[in-house]
Amino acid sequence: MKIFFTKFWSFAIVMTAVTVAQPTRPDAIWGKQIPNGAITLDGILNEAAWAKADSIVMKWNGNAGDPGSGQTKEGGVAVPTDPIDATLKFLVSPNGKLYIGVYAKDKSVGGGGWAQFDAMLFNLRDKKWKDQNTLIASPYEFFYGWVAEGWADPTLNTGNKPPGFFGWSNGHRDSTSGHDRDKGAKNKDIWNAVTKVIGGEVNNDSTGGQDQAWVTEFEIDLPRRGYDVANVNGDILMFSLALWDSDYRWPLDTSKVNSARAWVQGPWGNASAYSHLRIFTNPSVTTSTTNPGALPYDLTIYNGVNHSVPTIDGQLTENVWKSAPSYDIRFGDAAVRNSYKNTIPFRSGQFQPEVYGKKESIVDPADANVKMFFKADTLYVGIHVKDKAVQFRPEFDRQDGFRFMPKSRTERDDIEKYLTSREIIVRIDSSANKYALEGYSKVITSDTIANKGSKIVLGLNTGTTVDTLGNNIDNGYNIEMKLNLRALGYSAGRNDGLFWFGGLLFDGDSFGSTLPPYGNRVWIAQEGTWPDGPLCAYLDVNSIVTSVDPSLNIIPEKFELFGAYPNPFNPTTNIEFSLPQVSNVKIQVFDIIGRVIAEKTIYGLSIGRQAYHFDATGLTSGSYIYRIQMLDGKTNQELSSKVGKMILMK
Repeated sequence: MKIFFTKFWSFAIVMTAVTVAQPTRPDAIWGKQIPNGAITLDGILNEAAWAKADSIVMKWNGNAGDPGSGQTKEGGVAVPTDPIDATLKFLVSPNGKLYIGVYAKDKSVGGGGWAQFDAMLFNLRDKKWKDQNTLIASPYEFFYGWVAEGWADPTLNTGNKPPGFFGWSNGHRDSTSGHDRDKGAKNKDIWNAVTKVIGGEVNNDSTGGQDQAWVTEFEIDLPRRGYDVANVNGDILMFSLALWDSDYRWPLDTSKVNSARAWVQGPWGNASAYSHLRIFTNPSVTTSTTNPGALPYDLTIYNGVNHSVPTIDGQLTENVWKSAPSYDIRFGDAAVRNSYKNTIPFRSGQFQPEVYGKKESIVDPADANVKMFFKADTLYVGIHVKDKAVQFRPEFDRQDGFRFMPKSRTERDDIEKYLTSREIIVRIDSSANKYALEGYSKVITSDTIANKGSKIVLGLNTGTTVDTLGNNIDNGYNIEMKLNLRALGYSAGRNDGLFWFGGLLFDGDSFGSTLPPYGNRVWIAQEGTWPDGPLCAYLDVNSIVTSVDPSLNIIPEKFELFGAYPNPFNPTTNIEFSLPQVSNVKIQVFDIIGRVIAEKTIYGLSIGRQAYHFDATGLTSGSYIYRIQMLDGKTNQELSSKVGKMILMK
């Protein structure tokens, strides 16, 4: 097996005898597996599997999951008399079918012109098709409902009719798809659905509004979109759904008429500029699974509690920067992009704009290493940019710099209610400081903001000279950030510890008259501040940055246990081990009669030497046994385990 990786780091994880449960990801859900043929597509949801499926609730003025879920008014009375209230459930089958069950409470069901209908618009990102300019996964649009627009079906606003199929494989279910990606396939083999309206009649409120709900079962073919849910490692579906609800237009009642829309992670089906729900699947996670386990974060940010606060000078020389976890961002490097976890490889991309009407060969691609840690309520970000031509150019496509985009934890878009991104921009400049702060960088570092203490500095490396023509071969630069989380909407104690963000590296190069100039940029998770799918990180107080010598970061050939040091100990010790591949690790500590007195599973540990910091405060003196299990990063199945003994002496 070939393993791609970028940087290695060493760290320690603190585990006390009482561990704190990590928060559930609000942007992710399990799609539990069912046998082939377990669902009959009839719009009734009476199969036993639906009762055991994981679900999401969408409500007007509710929250179907941060960071990207939201809502908007489309017209009508100010306060809906029958607000949106729907439940979504998800199941998958080994033959590659995604089943979505939707129970939408609705006292007035019908169709009409734009935004005056009941409908669902969803987007299943297509792993088979990537945008040729950015390399991110393309959208695929499914649109279903009583859409009576001229381009859809103008008859759906009259009579008791079923919803129409629109989107990219539209039309009659027995007809052949006209979409380029599915030519030759029948529409019903790409996706299908059946709806039942409970208690009433479509397009008819004249009897006093007897409608209760409309219930839909969808079936979608996943292999056509590049997913393999039968794989032993499972797969993660990238999905979003918007629900339109229009009421009291059949006939029109001006005192109650309303149109509104709410969505799970994204409102549109034909765009990738919005977030996505991660639907995790694995053959071992079925409707009989009572505890499928926590859904892994995209990144864990470690606690620098044992380190001094670094001097924010743009140099990154302190020991904490040598030991803090890191990731790379690099133009043209698929191995780096594929090393990101979960769905982030499909959201991370790159772009080369034209300079003077051309795209020239890139001889020094955008390349940076990013390190992050936190102390208390402060986040530290260190960015080492490798660049042989550090320059100032006023044109956007030729700038050098970095755009860091954390989501506010509390501030939402005024209209659509998703969490807003804070655009922190640091770029090379012609000023005396050689850099400029833009966007929220100016705000968060100002003297007037509440919860002060943030600071951002760009430092040029030795041998780097800022110019406009690239007459010198440079040695890159560093950006060092100290960001007060309170100024990003976090309460004291970092809320639940969830942190969504994206990062973009700008790189414009000129080499005097030797080579033609060009620009390129590369990003992890987000290119801009649209609510597109950010990376979900966890600020983990129990994951501690230590000072292990980085020279020990070699690739081990096998899973090894080096023992506990010190041993005997009082009250803390470090259990050291190494991993030959990215793995999950389960650590258990037993007392002398075999009772588990501490346990923790850590997801996505990197290759190399690790140190596990065990705190025995509250335990009595005596001998303790510890076991460390290396688990497969996808299936969580045990690959290897090691056992050791340690003695607590108080």
